[in-house]
Amino acid sequence: LNSLPVFFTTSSCSGRIAVFWQSEKDSGVGQKKDGRWLYTTHERAVKADLVEALHSAPQEGEASLKFEPVVLHIQCSSLAWAQELLSVALQAGLRNSGLVLGRKQRIILAIRSTHGLEVPLIAGGQLLVPMEYIDHLVGVANAKMEENCRRIVRLTEGVNVLFQQSCARPGSDGNGSVEPQLPKRKRREKKSKTFAKPSEAEGDRSARYNSDGAAARDLLSQRNDRDATESSSEEDDVSIGLALFTDEEK
Repeated sequence: LNSLPVFFTTSSCSGRIAVFWQSEKDSGVGQKKDGRWLYTTHERAVKADLVEALHSAPQEGEASLKFEPVVLHIQCSSLAWAQELLSVALQAGLRNSGLVLGRKQRIILAIRSTHGLEVPLIAGGQLLVPMEYIDHLVGVANAKMEENCRRIVRLTEGVNVLFQQSCARPGSDGNGSVEPQLPKRKRREKKSKTFAKPSEAEGDRSARYNSDGAAARDLLSQRNDRDATESSSEEDDVSIGLALFTDEEK
């Protein structure tokens, strides 16, 4: 990767099997607990060496067996290159990979896997599991390391193919620096602002709505006229009643 002009690694680890001891006491506010590596290998673990490391653990605290898969942090020259390399990493089985936008607009690709392992083996100076289980865990960790190596090989092959494709692009000078094109998003077709001529069915429906509206307006007008007539009749009755009442008083 570092031989390509568009990438460079900022940190990396090919994967490891380790025994890590951690103190129960905090080293300070906001700081991590005290700890140290009792055993580390970037290849297959040897049970005898691992057990010897467990015996060297302090009496207090906790010691755990860990398998940590490959991790790479790569700064990319552009988003297009970052997406290309991310696709290669995902196809290689490194499913926990993703992009991070760092300070000063730096584009960082984190390549990680998901098949890690962490099992506590010692607490307070006491072995928590029998030796047969430790033998089983060493086998599991070694199997994960083998799978880790296969994924690294697939990643390497994918990067080589990516470099060859870049060299084959028009304008390449053989150093693999021609930037890939980002996939274009399909734009939605804008609806025409002009009014289209209504279809025959739409015309019939519109005419029916207009006819129904006219009928409703006529009905409402007749109702208003009837209410006005009734109101006028009631006012006449009240006037006649008042006149009769006045005549009787006289």
